[in-house]
Amino acid sequence: MLENELKQNIAHNITALRKKNNMTQAELAEQLNYSDKSISKWERGDGLPDVFVLVKIAEMFGVTVNDIVSLNSPDEIEQLPLRDTTHPRR
Repeated sequence: MLENELKQNIAHNITALRKKNNMTQAELAEQLNYSDKSISKWERGDGLPDVFVLVKIAEMFGVTVNDIVSLNSPDEIEQLPLRDTTHPRR
């Protein structure tokens, strides 16, 4: 997999997971202790979160890191679980 392809996969999947869970970039940023500008950069494919942040995102949305880095169709994203909001992470 090429670097640009990886960036685009991650960008697409973070965006899809965030929107599926009705979160804004600012809300996701707050949960991760990052700026909304960082989230925007990742979602445009202009940068990549580090591995630690990818793990935090995966845990937050109840998916695997592989789900975030792999090419997923809209149907595959729709089948991923919604975030468990009964026990919010801090």
